[in-house]
Amino acid sequence: MLFVSEQTRVLLTSAAHFYLRKAELFYSQDLLKSMCMYYLAEVVFLAALICITLLVFHTHTSRSTFVGIFCDVFGIILYGAPLTVMIGNGVGAILAVAQLIFYACYYGSTPKEGKPVKDPVKPTASQVQMIVSAV
Repeated sequence: MLFVSEQTRVLLTSAAHFYLRKAELFYSQDLLKSMCMYYLAEVVFLAALICITLLVFHTHTSRSTFVGIFCDVFGIILYGAPLTVMIGNGVGAILAVAQLIFYACYYGSTPKEGKPVKDPVKPTASQVQMIVSAV
């Protein structure tokens, strides 16, 4: 690692080792393998982003602009609906319209207090299976 001190590298390695050892107790081998692949892909992606930022952009302003745009795009993707309040551009308008459409679709699905909920058809006694356990 080029820009990481020895102490930081040891700390990160130890934390990753501890987390994966703890996870072995609770998860299956297939899930652990997929988790490790996910974390590896994430580290490779971030390393690629860092390399692109350092090698392609040579001034502090251009690097900040690139990383800022990257963070904005992924922030919008991850937190689209809550950001509609803060975004005053076309993306915010599209997300706001999508939120209103969802609201209109599911408006009547929540029962209101004080109103009785329609009871579905109750099964008859012959349809209900009784389980009796012998102790």
